Amino acid sequence: MNVRNKEKLTTTAEIVVPLLIMVVGTLFCLFTDFDLELSKRYFDPIKDDWPARPQPLVDLSYHWGTGFSGIVAFWALFHLFASYIHPRFLVKRGIALFLLLSILIGPVLLVNGAKDTWRRPRPRETVELGGSHPYRKVLEISHRRFRGKSFPGGHASAGFILVMFYFLFKPKGRKWAGLALLFGIGWGTWLSYVRIVLGGHFFSDNLYAFGLNWFLVWFLYYKWYLPYQEKHRDRPRFLPSRRRYVVGISSLLLGSMLLALPFLISKPYRIDYPDRIIDLRAKPETLTIKVRAEKGDIIVLHGQPGQIAIRTWISGQALPDIQAEREMTVTEESDQWQINYTVSPSTPFFLEYQSHTAVYVPKDLNVNWDLFTQLGEVMRDDLKVKR
Repeated sequence: MNVRNKEKLTTTAEIVVPLLIMVVGTLFCLFTDFDLELSKRYFDPIKDDWPARPQPLVDLSYHWGTGFSGIVAFWALFHLFASYIHPRFLVKRGIALFLLLSILIGPVLLVNGAKDTWRRPRPRETVELGGSHPYRKVLEISHRRFRGKSFPGGHASAGFILVMFYFLFKPKGRKWAGLALLFGIGWGTWLSYVRIVLGGHFFSDNLYAFGLNWFLVWFLYYKWYLPYQEKHRDRPRFLPSRRRYVVGISSLLLGSMLLALPFLISKPYRIDYPDRIIDLRAKPETLTIKVRAEKGDIIVLHGQPGQIAIRTWISGQALPDIQAEREMTVTEESDQWQINYTVSPSTPFFLEYQSHTAVYVPKDLNVNWDLFTQLGEVMRDDLKVKR
């Protein structure tokens, strides 16, 4: 078999094999409960927690596992900017553009766009795993107002996007290309495992993180990068400017640090607030309960006789020492009572924020409900929430 036929066979296999993996994996997750059952293995229903959370290696991988793609993006941005200032960097412009486009279109645009479209609840947000939302199978679009961020996996995407080095190393030989492929798939698989054991993603979320990034990189390499390199093989030289070089690189370093800082120091959190209890000394003739949640769920459940209890907990990813603001007023006028309760984030620096407010009322109490949430669900006693 000549070299051209081998290259054609390799190019075809690069599409057929991943496509088969995606089709088989999707069908398996659609017609079985593999997604849910796999996540259940890492959830402790007694403690209502994910035991892998405090493990140092898992915690380190969660916070810093996306650092490889961040370093690559910084390297590419540096060389792209420098290629317009100094001729020694001109030869790297095509590689820098290929790396930047892969990262920006894949993990940033495609993955986050899919998250906002499918709105799939994370494992820890589903009823079966201690949350308050119904489980959704892969590719099942949620038409609920709750904006789940599970599908596809973001951390896994930042790992799998490193397969772009497999394509860049192909001209260097099969050995280097194979090592690059092993590293990209291996690191993406490890980050997938980390997110599964932490209740952040299902198996199929990470499967599609691989598929989206692989096919994107394949397309960019063959349809854009190779033609671009061929077109710009002979580049004109130009005189460098030391002043532009120093000012430009300094601005690039400072801007990159400022943009990356919130993501580097953010951390996952869950905060449970003490219950607010309202004693019902006598049943009021008219009782109005008004609850407002800026971004979260409101759940109404049957509680203990003689009292109303309101519980709030928030979860997501944010900068350290983030809290939520809660305000409650109780107005008692003769036999007419009104309870106003509002929950909202205390600062605008939440990277991912979701509140949950559960209102427990006696079963035989008549209530005029006024419940509103901007981004979330209002649920009555059809879903169980643990107290």
